[in-house]
Amino acid sequence: FSGVDYILNCHDTYNYFDICCDLINLDGKICALTDSKESVDINLLKKKRGAFMFEFMFSKSLFNDNGDFKAQGEILKEVANFNQ
Repeated sequence: FSGVDYILNCHDTYNYFDICCDLINLDGKICALTDSKESVDINLLKKKRGAFMFEFMFSKSLFNDNGDFKAQGEILKEVANFNQ
């Protein structure tokens, strides 16, 4: 096992950030869905040229982005049908 290219952290950004930085491969990407309770040391990704980003489901509507809301609605409907 040599590492991973992508990590999606859905639980606790602060407690798992260091582990994610250890596991990520060169040029890897980490995405967090949750807020961080405390600051994280983003410099841990520098040596690996890693990227970190947050994802927030309601960003388009929150910031009145005039993007393709119809497409977003279709994607949400598709995801809602995953368990059916």
